[in-house]
Amino acid sequence: GIVQGDGRNFMPNSSLTRQDAMVMIKNALTAAGWSLGDGSSVDLSRFVDNREVSNYARDAVGTLVRLGAVNGDERSRLNPRSDITRAEIAVILHFVMTM
Repeated sequence: GIVQGDGRNFMPNSSLTRQDAMVMIKNALTAAGWSLGDGSSVDLSRFVDNREVSNYARDAVGTLVRLGAVNGDERSRLNPRSDITRAEIAVILHFVMTM
């Protein structure tokens, strides 16, 4: 249940969007027994591109924002549909593993 794909295909060779990475991270933490609560639209409201977060990802993205693991860029954007870098993944994982 950590990775869902597109509902039909796993797509192992596709790039990973920022919002999909956040969904996987929250799913993995939940599967490991972490109680993180739920994210909401209020958690996303400070970002100018908050409406670009897909419905299926809003809870996970909001949760990681609320926890402080995701802060957006210098223009107050989450860029949820952009590809995520290894460095960005490492920062998020380091934050949640040391909180």
